Amino acid sequence: MKQNATSKEKSLKWIFKGWVYTSEMKWRFCSFLFSFFFTFFTVYSYSSEFLFLLSKSFKSFSFIFTDISEGFQTYLELSFTLSFYAVFPFFIYQCCCFFFPGLFKNERRKVLGYFQLFLVLYSASFFLSWFLLLPFLWNFFSHFEIQEGILRLNFEARILSNLQFSFKVLFASQLFCFLPFLALFLFRFLGLSKSFLVENRTICYFILLLFCSFVCPPEPFLQLCSSLTCLIIFECFLFFLYLLKEYEPFNK
Repeated sequence: MKQNATSKEKSLKWIFKGWVYTSEMKWRFCSFLFSFFFTFFTVYSYSSEFLFLLSKSFKSFSFIFTDISEGFQTYLELSFTLSFYAVFPFFIYQCCCFFFPGLFKNERRKVLGYFQLFLVLYSASFFLSWFLLLPFLWNFFSHFEIQEGILRLNFEARILSNLQFSFKVLFASQLFCFLPFLALFLFRFLGLSKSFLVENRTICYFILLLFCSFVCPPEPFLQLCSSLTCLIIFECFLFFLYLLKEYEPFNK
């Protein structure tokens, strides 16, 4: 009888813990949805101002649209994408807060450090892409316009295509902010060493190229830039390990 009572008490405790965890997950998910929709309607209310900021990065204030519903689609896509970029750090914060009570003090410090690093890299990649990379790409591709001689090649900026191109560039740049976390995961949890990466460098190159080909948009220029960037970051990471003389796994 006592064993049956103790087993029932344990089962009730597990059910209560599961109910508490699921209720907390629902509350955090509902708060994330509320913040997303609130940001979405706010950005949609000021979508013309955000389009003006985007046109400043392109150095052009004249765009066209060729479909009757393309203007409305542009506003929706702009609002949805900017809301996702704005609320995604809040989603990561909610995940950290959910797992935080089950961690030790040293693990909490590491999680806080990783979260701060994520915020810095996420914000830096966004602003660098918006204010440096997009104007550079606009100037590069606009040089192919020909307005002299017999042959004339005129460019008419279509608002939706330019918006999608800018978001593809932003998405590709945001992926690079997760590369340090991937490296930390490989060294921290899988126990890989620098010597292992150096000996299998060609395999690592092949994996990085496959990763870029699957993740990045199917455009040769973007895939070339993303592949070169991944390879450069990989070599810089190896050089950083060489300077720190980290020939052994981090978790020793």
